Amino acid sequence: MVVRITKMNGSGQTVLKVDGLLQAMDVDSLHSEWATIAGPAALELSELRSADSSGVDAIHRLKAEGAELRGVSPYLELLLSTSRENVIGGDALPWKQR
Repeated sequence: MVVRITKMNGSGQTVLKVDGLLQAMDVDSLHSEWATIAGPAALELSELRSADSSGVDAIHRLKAEGAELRGVSPYLELLLSTSRENVIGGDALPWKQR
């Protein structure tokens, strides 16, 4: 399955919905869409089935830039919490509110 990135506006926040499999070849498209957003933004990940290491790193970078992560499945939570970037220097669960 390929990735589909859909931009949705509403309620004062832009949401990028990411569906499918986020791979290295898709990261530039995700970052390009992100760069067009002004103001509060979120990543809706409920239909994201998996991500390779580049995709996981991209999610971490967007979170660090202020993206709210929504719809994180248990599988994706595991990928994000055990990624190299997160294990070396990040919080255990960067998308959870404290």
